[in-house]
Amino acid sequence: MNDSTSSGQQMSDLLPHAAQVLRTFGVELVRIEYSRGEIFLMAFGGRETNLSPDQVALVCLEIVKQFTLLLRQRYPSHGNSDGSTGFFEWHPQTDILKHEHTLVRHGL
Repeated sequence: MNDSTSSGQQMSDLLPHAAQVLRTFGVELVRIEYSRGEIFLMAFGGRETNLSPDQVALVCLEIVKQFTLLLRQRYPSHGNSDGSTGFFEWHPQTDILKHEHTLVRHGL
């Protein structure tokens, strides 16, 4: 599903600093995977950066925080290790967001 956030905003509206940094350095895809209450961030593409490790960590923290909030808005029980798994794919250059969410249940 290609979508905006639940409020109709684009991710770059919610993450203006991170979006600017990612676009400046040519990052093509940010993928956030989650499973059983854990969340993982990956970024793909881009050019060499002169950002300090602290600056990179700040941008990553910003992104994880915002996507965690978005996930909690859409699926409030996710944090309870409800067996859900999924991912977000954000393309900062075009501001397209894709989100897939799966709930796995065992038994009846």
